[in-house]
Amino acid sequence: MERNPIEYVIEIPFDPQLHLGSLTLRWYGLIIATAAALGWWIARRYAPFAGITADNVDQIALVAIICGVIGTRALHVAEEWGDMYSKDPWLAPQMWKGGGSVWGSIIGGVAGGVSTTSCRNCRCWMWEGWG
Repeated sequence: MERNPIEYVIEIPFDPQLHLGSLTLRWYGLIIATAAALGWWIARRYAPFAGITADNVDQIALVAIICGVIGTRALHVAEEWGDMYSKDPWLAPQMWKGGGSVWGSIIGGVAGGVSTTSCRNCRCWMWEGWG
């Protein structure tokens, strides 16, 4: 069995998975979820200073997070379509089997947040003077 050369370079001195019964959480997933929750909390805290209600923050954050998750998988599948997903398209929605794109999550999250902001007619300082 041939090993991937990167396995010789990166060594993690602990199990990168947290096993809770039949549920397995990976440490990078916990870091991402913590960052999203912290960003949401900071946005709710400072939103009144920008004239945004907490309800608007909740709606924008929820849609941005969902669109970010969809975007991360969609871009990954698009990038790897020829090698893997064209042969078995049913693997595309199976995110738990690995694969995501940082740029896809950024693009999806920003697109979801901006579209929700404009749909809710949320007037915030970023959009002042934009038409």
